[in-house]
Amino acid sequence: MHNSRKKSWRYGLVLLAFLVGGCDDTEKLGRVFRLAGDRFGQGMQQAWSRVAPRWQKMRGTPEQLLQERVEGRLAPDRVLSGATIKVHVTGTTVELSGTIQKEEQRRQAVTLAEGTVGVERVVDHLEVATP
Repeated sequence: MHNSRKKSWRYGLVLLAFLVGGCDDTEKLGRVFRLAGDRFGQGMQQAWSRVAPRWQKMRGTPEQLLQERVEGRLAPDRVLSGATIKVHVTGTTVELSGTIQKEEQRRQAVTLAEGTVGVERVVDHLEVATP
């Protein structure tokens, strides 16, 4: 936090303490605290408007997050060992493509993708490898 911001917060708190100190007027106290709360809320909104774009960029798009979730479920699965599966996400639809060795792998991949939070539809473009 910049030095000038620290000072303005300190001055604000000192002013608030001065206004509130020894005051028996509950209406005045209510106005002071509402004003302080409004100012705090405005400051938080300004801070969030600066932070939010970076936060979203760091987290990724919802589609990227969903793709990572599906890939994270497929990668460690033993049944899918030896399969080459690519995941593509559009909205809440997941497309599975690539090469599998047997039908059991198709069923497992589709089941895992369908069971992933955020997936509403799975499109199966998997192909069984010819020996």
